[in-house]
Amino acid sequence: MAGGISNKRPRNSSGFSSDLDRRVGRLLRDYMVEEQATTTGPFSFPSTSKLVDYVREVDMSLRRQKLLQLEKSVQRVVGVLRRQQDNQQTQSAAPSAAHTSDEEPDIDGSMDFDDLEAVPTMEVKDNGAM
Repeated sequence: MAGGISNKRPRNSSGFSSDLDRRVGRLLRDYMVEEQATTTGPFSFPSTSKLVDYVREVDMSLRRQKLLQLEKSVQRVVGVLRRQQDNQQTQSAAPSAAHTSDEEPDIDGSMDFDDLEAVPTMEVKDNGAM
């Protein structure tokens, strides 16, 4: 690591740093959607070996992948998906608790713009004015 440059790839918006993790992540998200549609109650992930079998069954190109690499990728992806699932559950619980007060929710579509001051914005200069 010369000059403070990291050899790791930057993570994209899905939180995965490798192409394999992104592919496995897409497949496992699809798996979650299918399972949540057919079951009631909270979703829980099956064992890593069952997920590896599922991923290999759905994407034939992953059958050529080394088993250990695929297992590690599934474990990383499941960890990220669990964190995302937990975050969604806590975020969905917070707004419902906020609306339990006597205040009526704002339904007319107007917004309170006072909170936008904390958001970083970019100034645009138009030098090509007519």
